[in-house]
Amino acid sequence: MAHSVTQVVSTLNAEIGRATDGIVDLQVLMPLGLSALALRQILVKGLQIDEIPWYAMAWYAFDSFVKLNRSDAPPVLQPTLESQLSQESVLP
Repeated sequence: MAHSVTQVVSTLNAEIGRATDGIVDLQVLMPLGLSALALRQILVKGLQIDEIPWYAMAWYAFDSFVKLNRSDAPPVLQPTLESQLSQESVLP
């Protein structure tokens, strides 16, 4: 199940990259979307604490951007040669 989800997200990420000529991908769109939700919360609800406070969305946006764009981390959504080889040996 996790492998299927990873494959779908990886394919979606590649399609977004191709559609935008590599300008954006999910590593940019995810934090940007969370930032937009944080801004919406501030504009609609003000700075009051609600079901999902603006600062939580802002933190998630920042945190996901940092984690998804680390230069020392291996790409999460791109299959490695090792994972491809292990999948080939499992498949009938």
